[in-house]
Amino acid sequence: MIFAFVEDGTLHVYETAQEAIRAYEGIDVESGLVRFYDESGVYLEPRFIHPNRSGKTLGVIKWVESGAYDLVANPAAQEDSFALSLYETRVLDPNAWFTSLEQLKSVLAAKGVEVEWPGGRPAAE
Repeated sequence: MIFAFVEDGTLHVYETAQEAIRAYEGIDVESGLVRFYDESGVYLEPRFIHPNRSGKTLGVIKWVESGAYDLVANPAAQEDSFALSLYETRVLDPNAWFTSLEQLKSVLAAKGVEVEWPGGRPAAE
């Protein structure tokens, strides 16, 4: 199970990493629009196989080509914790596993995943 936290506060749940990868273009992933975690709460770092590319045609018309990436577990990453990402989540996208954020937290907490953000309200960026 893969959790994709989108910057607008939406959490999407995917069965596999490949489903999550298909849902987000490399350009959006590289810009930080979405962060991925596995069902243990470990950050999944996007590693680009083919980098994103951009340029200009005739020096005027901008173009962008989205690259290809894999998701690789990186527990030492300096990203927001899974618990903080859950704390910042406002909407759980409908999925086959969880009907609410509360149910998601309960199921994962029972598996030993840290789901409660102890630090209070995070500072605005």
